[in-house]
Amino acid sequence: MSLDQPRTRSLIAAIAAVGLEVGLHVPVADWPGGQPVVATATGVAIVVASAAFGGALAGLIAALAGWTLNFFFVADESLDALLALPAWLVAGFAVGWLAALLWSTAQERGRAERQLAAVRGVAAEAVVSMDSGGAVAGWSPSAEAMYGYSSDEIVGRPLTDLFAGPDADEQAERFLAAVEQGAEIVAEQAVHRRQDDTKLSVSVSAVSTGREREAVLVVQDVSEVGIVNERLRELEAKYRSLTEHLPVVTYVRPAEPEAAPVFVSPQVDRLLGYTMDEWLGDPELFLRLIHPDDRDRVVEGLSAVPDPARPRRSEYRMVSRDGRIVWVRDEAAVVLDAHGQPLCVQGYLLDVSERKTADEDRKQLRAAEVTATA
Repeated sequence: MSLDQPRTRSLIAAIAAVGLEVGLHVPVADWPGGQPVVATATGVAIVVASAAFGGALAGLIAALAGWTLNFFFVADESLDALLALPAWLVAGFAVGWLAALLWSTAQERGRAERQLAAVRGVAAEAVVSMDSGGAVAGWSPSAEAMYGYSSDEIVGRPLTDLFAGPDADEQAERFLAAVEQGAEIVAEQAVHRRQDDTKLSVSVSAVSTGREREAVLVVQDVSEVGIVNERLRELEAKYRSLTEHLPVVTYVRPAEPEAAPVFVSPQVDRLLGYTMDEWLGDPELFLRLIHPDDRDRVVEGLSAVPDPARPRRSEYRMVSRDGRIVWVRDEAAVVLDAHGQPLCVQGYLLDVSERKTADEDRKQLRAAEVTATA
């Protein structure tokens, strides 16, 4: 039997208490002529000890046994002893209930500490415990790998030793103040210092342990993420610069059929007289600007499921804001993601009005030549 089991502890405490009460009261033949107060106090002490170890049930059993023996062998069945029964029961139950509550709290805390220790051992992020004095109280293996400090080297040192940068003291004070006030801290960006004095960008989240100023910190190294994001911003800037200077209107739309564009380059203003914001703010604008004689053909092409192996090419007329007829060449291709699934459709609109006009002029010239020859 394990003493961690409440029933086991209660049974052992009750049996031990009854045995002690019997040993205390029964052998004594003349308690009234001796020290009945001492016997009663000792009996109550046994009840309290039993309740503290075994809980409320053990306390009640010990109280009943102790009071019964005290009533018959010590108090000579006096009225005062009879009236003392509630006091015995209250003492046993109250102490037992409080002990059970404290025991349960201790078990929960121990379970939480074991879970936290398990998380520290396997978490990819650094897990750092902070005590009420603002010092490092726990240090996970991931924290050791991230910062370079061993647990023996860092535990007990102020948490502020991890902060770096020109405003390190201000960052640390603001962080500790937020923890003290119980504020929620989620993915707060900061600059920390490794053991070799190099700096790293981190994302810090803090969870209170329920005790004043104590917290568990989860720290993620986002230095590489910051580098990647910076490169993505550079690539995006280069892409936008390229698309905004091409002599065509570039666009991006989802891969779903008939989906409205999610990006269109600023050249659309020069082509049709509508701004980029107007295009993106009105999903129906594109179809409305297609010439009525070409609209059904264009809609039919957009309704088809995009084929990654065959770029879509078509020519049709559009009506500009000032009423001009603009012939455009529309070429689009499907962009695939890393798994080979359609991600989006990228394309461009090229103004071919001059070529169409020249073609029409040539047709009319040929017709005139044929007529003249005839």
